[in-house]
Amino acid sequence: MTSTTKSVFGIFLISSVATYVYGNFNTDFHNWLNPMTILVSVLMGCVLAFVYYYFVKRKH
Repeated sequence: MTSTTKSVFGIFLISSVATYVYGNFNTDFHNWLNPMTILVSVLMGCVLAFVYYYFVKRKH
């Protein structure tokens, strides 16, 4: 993996986990395996990683 791939994957992973944990604390703390929460957090992680790659890491 190149450093660009690692950093984009890191942004994806950190933002997905942070969104998942934050969403569970604010909605229902006892429902950790809600598939909709997992899907939304992964999609938000993909969007944030794409934005990070597009505006920061992309070669102009």
